[in-house]
Amino acid sequence: MALFYDSYHVGDQLLADFPKEEQNPLLLTFSKIQNAPNDENPSHMHAHLECFYFESGSGIFECNKQKVSVGAHDLLVVNAQNFHTQYSLSSDDPLIFYNITADRIRLCGLSPNTLSGRSFEYYHFSDQENDIFRTIVAIQRELRSREYRYAPKIHALFQSLMIDVIRLFGPREEQISSRNKEPSNQARMAQIKSYMEAHYAENLTISDFCRLAMLQKSYFLKQFKEIYSIPPIRYLNLIRIEKSKLLLANSEKNITEIAAEVGFNHPSYFSEMFLKFEGVSPTQYRKTLNETAK
Repeated sequence: MALFYDSYHVGDQLLADFPKEEQNPLLLTFSKIQNAPNDENPSHMHAHLECFYFESGSGIFECNKQKVSVGAHDLLVVNAQNFHTQYSLSSDDPLIFYNITADRIRLCGLSPNTLSGRSFEYYHFSDQENDIFRTIVAIQRELRSREYRYAPKIHALFQSLMIDVIRLFGPREEQISSRNKEPSNQARMAQIKSYMEAHYAENLTISDFCRLAMLQKSYFLKQFKEIYSIPPIRYLNLIRIEKSKLLLANSEKNITEIAAEVGFNHPSYFSEMFLKFEGVSPTQYRKTLNETAK
């Protein structure tokens, strides 16, 4: 079972003192966690960007069938909409890491909440004497102490952290300019994936995706599942569920309003899908978040 040393649901309330144009990007959650061995954290995905800074221990990170050994001073950034999990190799040397989730990340030519065209990015620091770790520790200190004007201080620290992360992993000009080639089937699927992420609240169908990709239905379904290991409608519903989790955490909207906002026509179907993907109802999920934040 994962052990949480610190956990903070931050969201929009942190930015109450800032004008709208200064509210990007947004810190959603900040946690320090000790991971148990395998099987306690099933593979999942998020609509937001997720950063891991591993302080100590040894373990495995898995993302879209790729496995990476991780340990002290490793930084991992998981781009939105990618299945991933992480776990310790043993109880004697558990992974202890900082987990930071962020929204409103927008980089030229990339899908929302992504830093690259890959599913995740990895970097190893030689020790803890680096700007990213120092900033993470500073954010934790401010969240713990909550001294006068701590919110704008965290906002400034978080912006600095994201700039440093983007400098490590963000696209270069030559990468952006290389995206204007004739699209391959993989590029077509990536375009459909991005379209789902941008239009998830609409009444989308397989026919819509086939028309956009200019492919026959059977071929489209086969290509999408082959590339992303998931059928397109299930992927669309996962996006909707992830968006609903953000609304449950950071708004007072009721279940019916949230269901409509993320693209489910009926609240009962939304609750059914939420329970299927998350293991709890939307109401219980919100209750758990509120209890954790106290």
